Amino acid sequence: MKTIKNLTATFGIAALLFLVTIPSNAQLSMRDADFAHFDGVETVDQVLETVGDADVVNSVAELRLNAPTMSVDDWKLYGEQLENALASDHQGLQNSALRLVIAYSDNLDLGNTAVVEVMQLYREGDSDQIRRMAVVALGQMQSKLAVDYLERSYQFEKSESVKKTILAVVNQSRSTS
Repeated sequence: MKTIKNLTATFGIAALLFLVTIPSNAQLSMRDADFAHFDGVETVDQVLETVGDADVVNSVAELRLNAPTMSVDDWKLYGEQLENALASDHQGLQNSALRLVIAYSDNLDLGNTAVVEVMQLYREGDSDQIRRMAVVALGQMQSKLAVDYLERSYQFEKSESVKKTILAVVNQSRSTS
């Protein structure tokens, strides 16, 4: 009898934990409603300009206009160097690498290691500007892992400007996929 009571209590606790940790349909539809709010309203560039990062938009646009012509192998080596820069502890180097990832994402083939490094910059960045740039870089990397991560982290984000950037990036990613 005691064994049956213990099993019943264990299964009851497991069922309760399952119900608490699995989001309900209402929670999922609320998250979708948040992302649908910005569908077609603002681009990533517009969001960055409105939150005070026009210099980032301008420098990325200039980099794109003056993109170097390199072979596929050269772009691969360039991407490896950017991955090293993203993994460094030097904030200026990380900042520059983020801008280059945003500007040259179409030419780069960055692996999951780079995606994880940029995720870490988003989560642990010292300023909202670095964190917003990391969010945009994650969107530009065209990684389903990165976009899913942003969708999941949205509800826990405290900064309104970063939340707005996440919305724009996720919407842009959804519209192009």
